[in-house]
Amino acid sequence: MLLPLLQELQALITYIQMNKESDTDWFTIQPEDGGKSWKGKCWYVHNYIKYEFDFRFDVPATYPAVAPEIEIPELEGKTAKMYRGGKICLTIHFKPLWAKNR
Repeated sequence: MLLPLLQELQALITYIQMNKESDTDWFTIQPEDGGKSWKGKCWYVHNYIKYEFDFRFDVPATYPAVAPEIEIPELEGKTAKMYRGGKICLTIHFKPLWAKNR
C-alpha cells in the first residue's frame, strides 16, 4: 500500500507544479490522518469573479478500485451533481469515467 500511495503523491505534486508553472492552478490540497483524509481549496474564475470552495475527501479502503467521494459542502443542493453534505454524485456523472481511467 505504501508504494502506490507514494506514486500517487508524486503524481499529485508534479501535477500541481505544472499547473503553477503555467499559471493554471485551481486547487490546493493537504493530507490529514496519514493520507487517509484530504482537504483543500478549489477555485474557478467566471466573468472575472473568483469563486473559492473548501473541499475534502476520505480515501476508501478499496482505493483505487473505488473512487473517493469528494465533498464541497458549500454547493450542497445547488446542482443535481451534488448531494448528501455536498458530495459530488459519482453514480451517473463520474463513475463511468473513473472506471475507464483508473
